[in-house]
Amino acid sequence: MQLTLRNGRWAIEYQIIIFATCILAWCLYYLFSTIVTPDGGKESVLFIKPLTILLCLCYPFVVLSSFKRIPLKTGDAPDVNKQLEFDKGFLDRRRLVFAAALIVYSIALTFWGYLIPSILFILFICFYLGVRNLLILFGLPIILSSFLSIVFNVFIGVPIPIWPW
Repeated sequence: MQLTLRNGRWAIEYQIIIFATCILAWCLYYLFSTIVTPDGGKESVLFIKPLTILLCLCYPFVVLSSFKRIPLKTGDAPDVNKQLEFDKGFLDRRRLVFAAALIVYSIALTFWGYLIPSILFILFICFYLGVRNLLILFGLPIILSSFLSIVFNVFIGVPIPIWPW
Protein backbone atom coordinates (compact mmCIF):
# COMPACT_ATOMS: atom_id res chain seq x y z
CA MET A 1 0.00 0.00 0.00
CA GLN A 2 1.30 3.45 -0.86
CA LEU A 3 0.39 6.76 0.71
CA THR A 4 1.39 10.16 -0.64
CA LEU A 5 1.83 12.99 1.83
CA ARG A 6 3.19 16.51 1.46
CA ASN A 7 6.85 15.66 1.82
CA GLY A 8 7.05 12.20 0.29
CA ARG A 9 5.55 8.88 -0.45
CA TRP A 10 5.27 6.06 2.07
CA ALA A 11 5.20 2.43 1.10
CA ILE A 12 3.64 0.22 3.78
CA GLU A 13 3.80 -3.55 3.66
CA TYR A 14 0.75 -4.40 5.71
CA GLN A 15 1.10 -8.17 5.19
CA ILE A 16 4.23 -8.18 7.35
CA ILE A 17 2.46 -6.30 10.12
CA ILE A 18 -0.55 -8.64 10.04
CA PHE A 19 1.63 -11.77 10.00
CA ALA A 20 3.88 -10.56 12.85
CA THR A 21 0.85 -9.54 14.91
CA CYS A 22 -0.75 -12.97 14.45
CA ILE A 23 2.45 -14.73 15.49
CA LEU A 24 2.90 -12.52 18.56
CA ALA A 25 -0.77 -12.89 19.55
CA TRP A 26 -0.64 -16.68 19.27
CA CYS A 27 2.60 -16.81 21.24
CA LEU A 28 1.21 -14.63 24.04
CA TYR A 29 -2.01 -16.66 24.13
CA TYR A 30 -0.08 -19.93 24.30
CA LEU A 31 2.25 -18.66 27.03
CA PHE A 32 -0.55 -17.37 29.27
CA SER A 33 -2.79 -20.38 28.68
CA THR A 34 0.10 -22.71 29.58
CA ILE A 35 0.95 -20.84 32.77
CA VAL A 36 -2.61 -20.96 34.15
CA THR A 37 -3.09 -24.67 33.45
CA PRO A 38 -3.13 -26.64 36.73
CA ASP A 39 -0.77 -29.33 35.45
CA GLY A 40 1.43 -26.75 33.69
CA GLY A 41 3.57 -24.37 35.63
CA LYS A 42 7.10 -23.13 35.19
CA GLU A 43 8.42 -26.35 33.65
CA SER A 44 5.85 -26.32 30.86
CA VAL A 45 6.99 -22.94 29.48
CA LEU A 46 10.70 -23.64 29.11
CA PHE A 47 10.66 -22.95 25.38
CA ILE A 48 7.68 -20.68 24.85
CA LYS A 49 8.76 -18.10 27.46
CA PRO A 50 12.11 -17.19 25.80
CA LEU A 51 10.41 -17.26 22.41
CA THR A 52 7.74 -14.84 23.63
CA ILE A 53 10.35 -12.50 25.09
CA LEU A 54 12.32 -12.50 21.83
CA LEU A 55 9.18 -11.92 19.77
CA CYS A 56 8.14 -8.99 21.97
CA LEU A 57 11.60 -7.47 21.55
CA CYS A 58 11.66 -7.97 17.77
CA TYR A 59 8.06 -6.94 17.03
CA PRO A 60 8.64 -3.14 16.97
CA PHE A 61 11.59 -3.57 14.60
CA VAL A 62 9.52 -5.74 12.26
CA VAL A 63 6.71 -3.17 12.20
CA LEU A 64 9.12 -0.28 11.63
CA SER A 65 10.86 -2.15 8.81
CA SER A 66 7.56 -2.45 6.95
CA PHE A 67 7.45 1.34 6.45
CA LYS A 68 9.59 2.88 3.71
CA ARG A 69 9.74 6.59 2.93
CA ILE A 70 10.43 7.72 -0.61
CA PRO A 71 11.09 11.48 -0.80
CA LEU A 72 9.54 13.42 -3.64
CA LYS A 73 11.73 15.82 -5.56
CA THR A 74 10.46 19.36 -5.84
CA GLY A 75 8.08 19.76 -8.73
CA ASP A 76 7.65 16.02 -9.29
CA ALA A 77 4.16 14.68 -9.27
CA PRO A 78 3.68 11.36 -7.55
CA ASP A 79 3.63 8.44 -9.99
CA VAL A 80 1.06 5.97 -8.73
CA ASN A 81 1.78 3.43 -11.49
CA LYS A 82 5.46 2.98 -10.58
CA GLN A 83 6.20 0.02 -8.36
CA LEU A 84 8.95 0.21 -5.77
CA GLU A 85 10.10 -3.39 -6.05
CA PHE A 86 8.89 -6.49 -7.76
CA ASP A 87 8.08 -9.26 -5.34
CA LYS A 88 7.51 -12.71 -6.78
CA GLY A 89 5.61 -13.82 -3.70
CA PHE A 90 5.94 -17.22 -2.09
CA LEU A 91 6.69 -18.97 -5.37
CA ASP A 92 10.11 -17.37 -5.54
CA ARG A 93 12.72 -20.14 -5.85
CA ARG A 94 14.75 -18.89 -2.88
CA ARG A 95 11.73 -18.91 -0.58
CA LEU A 96 10.70 -22.41 -1.65
CA VAL A 97 14.21 -23.75 -1.06
CA PHE A 98 14.31 -22.07 2.36
CA ALA A 99 10.90 -23.50 3.31
CA ALA A 100 11.97 -26.98 2.21
CA ALA A 101 15.23 -26.64 4.12
CA LEU A 102 13.30 -25.67 7.26
CA ILE A 103 11.14 -28.78 6.94
CA VAL A 104 14.19 -31.01 6.53
CA TYR A 105 15.90 -29.22 9.43
CA SER A 106 12.94 -29.72 11.77
CA ILE A 107 12.77 -33.43 10.92
CA ALA A 108 16.53 -33.81 11.35
CA LEU A 109 16.36 -32.20 14.81
CA THR A 110 14.23 -35.12 15.97
CA PHE A 111 16.69 -37.79 14.85
CA TRP A 112 20.14 -36.16 15.11
CA GLY A 113 19.85 -33.77 18.04
CA TYR A 114 20.53 -30.04 17.81
CA LEU A 115 24.16 -29.50 16.87
CA ILE A 116 24.64 -31.52 13.67
CA PRO A 117 21.40 -30.42 11.88
CA SER A 118 21.94 -26.78 12.90
CA ILE A 119 25.47 -26.70 11.51
CA LEU A 120 24.37 -28.37 8.26
CA PHE A 121 21.29 -26.12 7.92
CA ILE A 122 23.24 -22.87 8.35
CA LEU A 123 26.01 -24.15 6.06
CA PHE A 124 23.51 -25.07 3.33
CA ILE A 125 21.57 -21.80 3.54
CA CYS A 126 24.74 -19.69 3.51
CA PHE A 127 26.09 -21.58 0.51
CA TYR A 128 22.78 -21.39 -1.32
CA LEU A 129 22.53 -17.64 -0.77
CA GLY A 130 25.96 -17.10 -2.29
CA VAL A 131 28.43 -17.00 0.59
CA ARG A 132 31.77 -18.25 -0.72
CA ASN A 133 34.15 -17.02 1.99
CA LEU A 134 35.37 -20.24 3.62
CA LEU A 135 35.85 -18.63 7.03
CA ILE A 136 32.22 -17.48 7.11
CA LEU A 137 30.91 -20.58 5.36
CA PHE A 138 32.36 -22.99 7.93
CA GLY A 139 32.99 -20.74 10.95
CA LEU A 140 29.56 -19.16 11.21
CA PRO A 141 27.56 -22.42 11.49
CA ILE A 142 29.88 -23.90 14.10
CA ILE A 143 30.18 -20.75 16.22
CA LEU A 144 26.50 -19.80 15.97
CA SER A 145 25.19 -23.29 16.74
CA SER A 146 27.55 -23.72 19.68
CA PHE A 147 26.73 -20.27 21.04
CA LEU A 148 22.97 -20.85 20.82
CA SER A 149 23.20 -24.24 22.50
CA ILE A 150 25.14 -22.68 25.38
CA VAL A 151 22.66 -19.80 25.67
CA PHE A 152 19.64 -22.12 25.72
CA ASN A 153 21.16 -24.66 28.12
CA VAL A 154 23.00 -22.39 30.55
CA PHE A 155 21.35 -18.97 30.52
CA ILE A 156 17.73 -19.68 29.58
CA GLY A 157 17.56 -23.15 31.10
CA VAL A 158 15.92 -24.89 28.17
CA PRO A 159 17.27 -28.44 27.90
CA ILE A 160 18.14 -29.16 24.27
CA PRO A 161 19.42 -32.59 23.20
CA ILE A 162 22.68 -31.59 21.53
CA TRP A 163 23.81 -34.97 20.23
CA PRO A 164 21.78 -37.82 18.72
CA TRP A 165 22.94 -40.33 21.33
